[in-house]
Amino acid sequence: MLKSGCDSESGDRIADRFLHNARKTKFLINQGGTSMILTLICWVALIAFIGLSVKKFMAYGSMPQHGRQDLYPIPLESDEKMHYGGSYMEEDKWYEKERHHNLKGEIVDMQAVMDEDIKAGLLPAGSVIEPWDWAYYAERVRKAKYALDEEQTKPYFQMENVRQGVFDLTTKLFGLQYEKLSDIPIYHAEVEGFKVMDADGSLIGVILTDYFPRETKRGGAWMNNFVNQEVVDGVDIRPVIVNVGNFAKPVDGKPSLLTLDQVETLFHEYGHALHGLLSQCVYPTVSCTAGYSEYNEIFSQINERRAFEPSLLAEYAISDSGEILNADLISRMKAADNHCSGILTTKLSISALVDLKWNLLESTDGVDPEEFERKVCEEIGIPKELVPRHRLAHFKHVFAGGYTAGYYTYLWAEVLDRHLYSVFEKKGDVWDKELSMKFRKTFLEKGASEDPMKLFKSFTGDDKPDIEPFFKSRGLEILK
Repeated sequence: MLKSGCDSESGDRIADRFLHNARKTKFLINQGGTSMILTLICWVALIAFIGLSVKKFMAYGSMPQHGRQDLYPIPLESDEKMHYGGSYMEEDKWYEKERHHNLKGEIVDMQAVMDEDIKAGLLPAGSVIEPWDWAYYAERVRKAKYALDEEQTKPYFQMENVRQGVFDLTTKLFGLQYEKLSDIPIYHAEVEGFKVMDADGSLIGVILTDYFPRETKRGGAWMNNFVNQEVVDGVDIRPVIVNVGNFAKPVDGKPSLLTLDQVETLFHEYGHALHGLLSQCVYPTVSCTAGYSEYNEIFSQINERRAFEPSLLAEYAISDSGEILNADLISRMKAADNHCSGILTTKLSISALVDLKWNLLESTDGVDPEEFERKVCEEIGIPKELVPRHRLAHFKHVFAGGYTAGYYTYLWAEVLDRHLYSVFEKKGDVWDKELSMKFRKTFLEKGASEDPMKLFKSFTGDDKPDIEPFFKSRGLEILK
């Protein structure tokens, strides 16, 4: 069957060429010489813009279970630390409260675009949206609905300007000041260092930024501590923090331009950096970003949320010619922000629940992972057009990296961060300095030295997190 706007043979040729080039540039991980796994970001982008045949989609979904590096059976370890959110998800089943018309409406919109392709003779009569179609047709719907193209926005988001934007954000909130450092030891010529000072001129710490890809550097984005904040013999040791990204390098005198997702990523990782820089603890085991992962993600997600506040955009979203991002583009960006949020929320929820339910098994002996995954989806009532965001065959959250039974934390952190951000919104000023300083002292300075939910309650005055801001921010409705 022909799929996704170009015939499957053409799409697969493009995919094969992309895979070949990616191998050369080390975007792939060689698994035993037989399985080549494309990074998720690259693969999803490929699907979204050219579409793929069933064969290619299933090849990604099943890797590496049909190659030599089979991850089945996955060894099972019980995780006693269900943190705060796991039981909350199970008890309240908020993921089931989303009105189905959010999800179904998005699928109907995609089917309408597919029907146009059928009329144009690009697809056989009777073609319907399948799991391998949604990314491609979701992108088609987004462009048609919001007339928003990344090429329109990228000129306004030069890497240096975006970095200055996140610096300005911390000045607005906490009065932080920055000074470029030129005489410090760095591990690569592309790394830049900045001294961070408080409003009174006292030292906060040092932030290093390492934003461009290179052959010896792994992909992705993250924050790390080179020096932890701690108190030794009465002396406050201030932290040295690094923020890492893999954004396009400047080429032929042209600046590095970021996509909207990359802007969010830069702000997100700097939220983690702030958690490290502003730490005021005694012991390194509880300072900076030590503690529950969902707790740490709250502050990065709040920082990410501020990236597109209009008053801040006016300061840093400036093109090379000096043009400021106009109001029309901003309104279209905001309108498109929740595009396909029903689908994306559902896919995240499926993976979170598969992860939790897998780790609740007493034994995996005789359990067929694919059948297990299918049954979980059936129990939840997932439409046939969707599959989990991550498949058990390559889902590290079920077996490695300290993430066991922890994938739910991304959504749970969002529930918490949306509730916290709503406190600022109710104040009428998301930059309110008094509330910002309360936020800093309650959360960012404490690390893991106090129970996070006690801190949450002391800041919000609420006994229990409210899920309404979460659904509102995603443009979803919930059943009462």
